[in-house]
Amino acid sequence: MPSKSKLGNLIRLTSNLDDPDQYPSPPIKDPHILSIDIGTSSIRAYIFSKSFEIISSCQKSQTLLCPEPHGFEFDPNEFWSTLLDVINETIQRAKPLTVTDITCLGISTLRNSVILWDRKTGETYSNIILWNDSRSSSHATSTNSSLTWKTIRGFAKFVYPIVQTARMSTLSNLEFRTQMIAFKLLWLFERKPELIQRARNNQLLFGCIETWLIWKLTGGQEHVTDVSCASSTGLYDPFLSQWSTLLCRNLGIDMRLLPTIKPTFGEFGRCDPNLFGCAIPITAVIGDVQASMFGQCVSQPGECLLTLGTGAFINILTGAVSACTDGIYPLVAHSDLSNANENVHFMHAIHSGCATVLNWAKEAQFFNDFSELNAVSIEPRPAKVFFLPAFGGYNNDPYCGSGFIGIDGETKREDLLRAILESTAFVIYDVFSFVRDDYRKHQEDKPLKCLRVAGGVATCDFICQIIANLSNMSVERCHAFNLASGIGAGFLAAYGYGLIEDYESFQRIITVEKVFKSNQCEITEANFKRWKTILPRFSKWYSSDDRSDI
Repeated sequence: MPSKSKLGNLIRLTSNLDDPDQYPSPPIKDPHILSIDIGTSSIRAYIFSKSFEIISSCQKSQTLLCPEPHGFEFDPNEFWSTLLDVINETIQRAKPLTVTDITCLGISTLRNSVILWDRKTGETYSNIILWNDSRSSSHATSTNSSLTWKTIRGFAKFVYPIVQTARMSTLSNLEFRTQMIAFKLLWLFERKPELIQRARNNQLLFGCIETWLIWKLTGGQEHVTDVSCASSTGLYDPFLSQWSTLLCRNLGIDMRLLPTIKPTFGEFGRCDPNLFGCAIPITAVIGDVQASMFGQCVSQPGECLLTLGTGAFINILTGAVSACTDGIYPLVAHSDLSNANENVHFMHAIHSGCATVLNWAKEAQFFNDFSELNAVSIEPRPAKVFFLPAFGGYNNDPYCGSGFIGIDGETKREDLLRAILESTAFVIYDVFSFVRDDYRKHQEDKPLKCLRVAGGVATCDFICQIIANLSNMSVERCHAFNLASGIGAGFLAAYGYGLIEDYESFQRIITVEKVFKSNQCEITEANFKRWKTILPRFSKWYSSDDRSDI
């Protein structure tokens, strides 16, 4: 990644206040960076020094609402209240520092979690519909099979051999996924038809969590997002670096609802001083997965990060936008540090269940504390019991069941726990190999260089070692791997404000703490191959969309 040669003066931030002198920006003392990391299960905040030592932090759990099968939501009022509590408590814990010692703010957030609100009053018209909510799956399925998109894909496949552009190659294989925000919006309109007319009258605003948060933090002054979050929505054209008129028009999305797209770092507005007592500049916004990549110094084409949190996110950096197949779509990692108008891209795939499975296993008393997982021997042994973690379905089968197979009279609790951990690693590797093969297909001249892990599940040595064995690559676990998103957003905020002039100083901080070397192991490979054979046995276990009995 190129470094920025010269920043010059600090960026000038446009105040959203009538009298900017009444609440001036924080004075330049010893700079400190406030970073917010919003995940599915919790909200965390950090105050970092300029050298990225943690001065204070706070974390609070979020209440996940499940109003019906496949539905996952946040109450927006509770979410906002929790966010303010986390920020205020982080500031309190930093004493003798005060809010005036905070120079800038960076936000890392879960993506594709949407909300509708009134343009003038701010009244919300829905809960926050989360990224893993699959109630709009029928919209995605019907769109994929529609005559319009079959025609578009067919045309792209016909034209590609002639023009051979990355954009045409990707379009020819484009598959719509439930995570796309368009289908969540259409589902909301279906549930609340009265909102359609409000949208036509330009009375509504629509956005993901980061857009709503910025709107709230700036006192309703800014309706914006950053390019990394926009690229994850399924409505962004990475080849033109803008919202896709083709997708919006054909899906019936009014583009007036969508926020303005900005670079990852720079000017996003200032916090309303009535919130914290100071107009803190917001100078970076980035998706959580992208922030995690940046925070673990995955910065060169061919470098890969597995972010293992609530879900498993597989990311391989390509640099320039790359052609993709098999339904994978190129995403933006972040704006280029040397030119904010250019973007760094990556290939990305997701499995919605990761920490979810381990949390269930703990509640089911397969273990009592997460520290016990590292007591499980990493030495390979032939598996007798297998487990399929498909709480929200598996691959493209939303009706897939979960369960154990191979239990007999000698099976112990330890065998079941080992099967759970092994299956979690198998799922992660299965998705990784899918993206890796597509990367090799389109990036033949750029071999995979390194494989790093981040997120809470990465604390499990057993899972990391299995991934290393199957991938035939060393797996690196780095400094700050469990706060990668927060530290990544913090660096970008400091960079966007002008506190830091190059990336190399940050790279010296993020050192590799543990390496899991690949042991080519026939036992592990045999276990994985046998595990793959159990998938059809759980396929289509549920006959309808009504899974209220589980």
